[in-house]
Amino acid sequence: MEQFVEKITEWTDLDMAMHELAINIGLVKNSEISFATESKWIYWTDNIYYNALHSIIFHLVNIGLLLYDEDDMKVKSNTAFDLQAR
Repeated sequence: MEQFVEKITEWTDLDMAMHELAINIGLVKNSEISFATESKWIYWTDNIYYNALHSIIFHLVNIGLLLYDEDDMKVKSNTAFDLQAR
């Protein structure tokens, strides 16, 4: 399985990034839950799942693993991220 950061190498809407993260951590099963028809409520409403995923995404932005485009509200993996340089 591809890692989360490998799935979002291009600018990605926050809801889709949260969906990819949810799949990667096992919150939703990729083969069982459709983003468009079954799980959008997770990413588009205020609930405990949205809050947790949103928080994780922005923690990853804060440590530099992800880049955030504030104007378009999109994220992507930071290919220049180097844990050893931190």
